[in-house]
Amino acid sequence: MTAQATAESAPSRIQALRNKHAIINSRIEEAQRSPSAADFHIRQLKKQRLQIQEEIESFRKKRASS
Repeated sequence: MTAQATAESAPSRIQALRNKHAIINSRIEEAQRSPSAADFHIRQLKKQRLQIQEEIESFRKKRASS
């Protein structure tokens, strides 16, 4: 993939990651309201959310340095 193709696909990738982040955030909130939700499940969701946030930040840094 060329640098130009990567630069053009970055905004759509960031938006996809933001959408996924929002979905996971909603799932976390739902799980925290549920008395039967396992702490392990909530921790796994939070880890996924953090990984997505880190990937978004990585894209932002790459775009800022370009």
